[in-house]
Amino acid sequence: MSKYRERGAYHRVLFATPNDPYRLHMLDVLEKANRLLPRGSRALDFGCGEGLLIEKLRDIGITAIGWDADREAVRLGRRLGNEVWHGRIRSVVVDAFNAVFVLDVLEHVAEDEFQETVDTLLAISPLVFAAVPDRHDRHGVRDFTMESLKALFGDGWECLHSETRHARHLVVMRLK
Repeated sequence: MSKYRERGAYHRVLFATPNDPYRLHMLDVLEKANRLLPRGSRALDFGCGEGLLIEKLRDIGITAIGWDADREAVRLGRRLGNEVWHGRIRSVVVDAFNAVFVLDVLEHVAEDEFQETVDTLLAISPLVFAAVPDRHDRHGVRDFTMESLKALFGDGWECLHSETRHARHLVVMRLK
């Protein structure tokens, strides 16, 4: 069963709660996006849920669309007025983007889809905002260290920013 069917748009409750780790993490992401992306940029939020980040990016002048594997999240996101897609990521993403966001998603990608997913995301944009928990996620299929997350991008990418606050690793990478 979908966590969105059970809990609805729960990200909104977390974001509205002062000092919630999710809220603080999202504020960090938005600050970095605001600094690194000019107004009018296009972004893809991979694993967007119902689209909270899409809305917050729109508030700072960035056009964003989302993709999620959870059909209930996509349904909820569309009902909230967000452009959210479902299906194989390669068939959905045909446009160029200035940035891709993959926040709290990579730890959930199945082993047999992992490398293809990562390769596709890295091909979408020269700028990637990635975040994974810095502790074991009981719903995740893999754990990451900061080093393994950076290694995922390979030698052709450089790290613009990394931090481990708020129980997540946030790494902003740019194609060299």
